[in-house]
Amino acid sequence: MSFHATVQRRWTDLDAQGHANNTAFAEYFQEARTQFICSGSAAGMLVDGYVVVENQVEFARSIPYSAEPLRVEVVVSELGAARFVLAMQLYDGPHLAARSRNTCCPYDFETRLPRRLSDAERSGLEADFVSTSPFREMPSANLHGEGERYEFYPRWSDLDSYGHINNVRFFDFIQEARIAAMTTASGKMARIGTSSWGEGEMPTEYITWLLARQDVKYITQLSHRLTPYVLVTAPIKVGVSSITYQAEVIDPEAGNAVLARAQSVVVSADQRGTPQALPDDMRMALEERLVTPE
Repeated sequence: MSFHATVQRRWTDLDAQGHANNTAFAEYFQEARTQFICSGSAAGMLVDGYVVVENQVEFARSIPYSAEPLRVEVVVSELGAARFVLAMQLYDGPHLAARSRNTCCPYDFETRLPRRLSDAERSGLEADFVSTSPFREMPSANLHGEGERYEFYPRWSDLDSYGHINNVRFFDFIQEARIAAMTTASGKMARIGTSSWGEGEMPTEYITWLLARQDVKYITQLSHRLTPYVLVTAPIKVGVSSITYQAEVIDPEAGNAVLARAQSVVVSADQRGTPQALPDDMRMALEERLVTPE
């Protein structure tokens, strides 16, 4: 049995390429997850507290603007004593647009410790249990500070009802740092609409960058403050048409402690969205910055 959530899209979800930005997908899945939890006997978890410890998204197709809502199918694919995994599929009409897996834990914000699922919560989650296959493993590396550094300042609006930076906002921070790192590696990797194009001009031939996969593992929570956190970003694998990036959120005020880790797979494509090989000069620039997974 699966739960079906309906999620409204917004004009503000669109990016410079005219379709929903990858960060909007994370929000769609979050809304579906919230509807699912609110609908059953685990609804009290939203008040008592729970955290997302891992957020994985695989992107299948772009989503344009439309007045028609999106549909998300939600099932519980894993269920432990103090954790559960939600497997979700996002549809635009009949078309599968993305899949997601969220690993969640009930959490006591007073003690700042995970807690076990209650009998009522477990019963509610078991009603929607459907075993599904995990996503394929992604390469991963510990950067140890190696890579492009990007400072980011949390906004007050980034906070959720628990008073810390909402998990989907990490997708924003990681995207900004990744775009900065790619542009630094090669001016040809600059995104459409950025000042790197010069006077708003768009060349006849340009690369469209598509995000194929985004994984985020949350180690600790971020709070609002007036001083910046830092994202360190580096390529860890360069394929024929794809680049896998590793990102680490660190806190310079806590001895550069790592607060979250993420992997992103971006694909080089033409204007029609067909993958194309990375140019040789771009590949060389990326390989110079490559951090080998341990």
